[in-house]
Amino acid sequence: MRVAAISKAKRAQDGGKGVAKGWQEFGAETENVFDNMRNITKNAFEGLSNTLADFVTTGKFNFSDFAQSVVNDITRMITKMLVFKALESSLGGSELGNFLGIKPTHLAMFIVRRG
Repeated sequence: MRVAAISKAKRAQDGGKGVAKGWQEFGAETENVFDNMRNITKNAFEGLSNTLADFVTTGKFNFSDFAQSVVNDITRMITKMLVFKALESSLGGSELGNFLGIKPTHLAMFIVRRG
């Protein structure tokens, strides 16, 4: 029991491993297109339900707010994917990339060899 507590305490103090783990989790979330689309769809239907409920209770139908929230969700997902892929391709093969566990891409290996 004491060994596990010490191990947990050491891991909690290792900021570098925390950064690497955070990067890996960010990448896993970004590349999970199924979950991203599931969340966007769920949010869209919840937004539509809320918009219809507001219409029933207030008599005002604000479709533009609903449509904007769907566009915002899609934009966030695409932006997150672009940021991840840009960093992944530019850091692959570098010391920071190796630290984060990023595998070098063919382009990154070409740039490192030529640089």
